[in-house]
Amino acid sequence: MQRIALDEASRWPTVLRAVWAPIPWMLEAMFVLLLALGDYAGMTTVAVLLAVNAAFGLGGEGCARALKVVSRAK
Repeated sequence: MQRIALDEASRWPTVLRAVWAPIPWMLEAMFVLLLALGDYAGMTTVAVLLAVNAAFGLGGEGCARALKVVSRAK
């Protein structure tokens, strides 16, 4: 069985790319506004949305990277 070595680059650039887009910017702005208003329940909800968005971004990036490695191996 042939093994394929995945390039284990740092995850931080990938995480930063996941939150560097217009939708996360709006969520981050809303987070700051809710913090200023003292709405901690809303702030927590927005924080969870940001985390889920970043997790989906990381998952998609990981799948894309794995497909790229597999396609190179053929």
